[in-house]
Amino acid sequence: MSITSLMISKCDVQTLSTSQDSMLGMNESYTTRLLEQPCRVRVLSAREMVQLGSEKNVATHRFYFEKGTDVRGTDRITNVQTIRNGQTVSTDTNNYDVVFPTDPNRMGKFVQCDAILRQQARISTS
Repeated sequence: MSITSLMISKCDVQTLSTSQDSMLGMNESYTTRLLEQPCRVRVLSAREMVQLGSEKNVATHRFYFEKGTDVRGTDRITNVQTIRNGQTVSTDTNNYDVVFPTDPNRMGKFVQCDAILRQQARISTS
C-alpha cells in the first residue's frame, strides 16, 4: 500500500503575509499557496498534546502530507475535506496554525505537521 492511498482528505495551505499600513501598523493576511492538497488528519490524544506542548502552544491535530509538500511553520491549514469513494463527505472550515512541520523518520516518505486549532467553525456534511 502506498502512502498516497492513505491520504483520505484534502486541505488548503495558506501563507501569512504582512504589510505596513499608512499609520505604520502591520497588517496580516493569508493567501492560499496550496489548493486541495492531499492529506490525512487526526486529533492528537491528551497524552500526545502534553508531550508536545509548552505553556504557550499545545498542538491539537496532526496532519500528514505526501513527501515534498512544502508546509512551513508559519502556514495555516484550512478547508479540510474528507473524501470517500471520490466524493466529499464533510468539509471542516476551521483554521489550524502549523507549529512543527517535520519528516519524522527522516526517510522522505511523508511530511508530518503538528497544528493548533485556532478558529472553531461548523463542520458541514453531505
